[in-house]
Amino acid sequence: MSKEGQGKREEEAGVELPSDPTTLAEEKGGRGWLEVQGSRAMRVRRACSALNITQQLDEEILKHLLVDNKHKALYCFVPKVACTSWKRLWFLLSGKLKRNSRKGRRKGGIEDEFAAEGYEEDEDVSLLPRTIVHAPDSLPNLARYMGDEDTLNKMLKTYKKFVFVRHPLDRLVSAYRDKLEARDQLSTFDFHKNVLGEVKRMVRRREYDAIGKYEHLQEEMNATLHWLGAGEYSQRFPAPDRPSFAASHRSTYLRLLSSGHRIRLLRTYLLDFLLFGYSMP
Repeated sequence: MSKEGQGKREEEAGVELPSDPTTLAEEKGGRGWLEVQGSRAMRVRRACSALNITQQLDEEILKHLLVDNKHKALYCFVPKVACTSWKRLWFLLSGKLKRNSRKGRRKGGIEDEFAAEGYEEDEDVSLLPRTIVHAPDSLPNLARYMGDEDTLNKMLKTYKKFVFVRHPLDRLVSAYRDKLEARDQLSTFDFHKNVLGEVKRMVRRREYDAIGKYEHLQEEMNATLHWLGAGEYSQRFPAPDRPSFAASHRSTYLRLLSSGHRIRLLRTYLLDFLLFGYSMP
């Protein structure tokens, strides 16, 4: 895409593509974390409004909004943005790990409606296998409230809503390395569905109260949990068990593309750059 075309799209959206801050402190510029969140949310609203982007809350989107009634929180998980770590922690936050004395029994099933069988709430949640963590409906989500519109709307209005995002090309590289190069035979990950279109679907016209960035994961996770009133869980946030270090490989993979394919790729992700304030390579 030409600089002229890129600039026109930015002008239409009323936003600019900045240089990526290397630290959260740079982005803050002396502001508090909540002020930064307000700016990020405003950027998304301005871009969506200027570009007339709308998205209905269908069942697929509601399934991506995990519910924590204890802390009155909604988390929109996005694949390849630390969602496995967040889901593992969500078992704790939402009270889905059993208080029991059956240490060491890990049958790999789902007990009752959502609780992980054989796992206790004082255990290391990083031990929860992916087969449990990513099982359909293993965690409570908003889709289960579709038959109760009043409750659904009340939760959307009153619960704290947050999402974590990532540089779109790093997310693409991470998915490619993990799901295609590594040939994860156990994964049901749909590369094209989950990587090429899902961020836009999850974020379009959604009124998130906080938008965390993967690039500052530790600091933003800690701030998010304290904001939710769950700061005591920050030390239990599990580290990624399959880190891809995508940012350090981004330029290598881009060089493998022809100029035409590179332009098409950047066009595909242009909205992601605009919404979240990432700079284009």
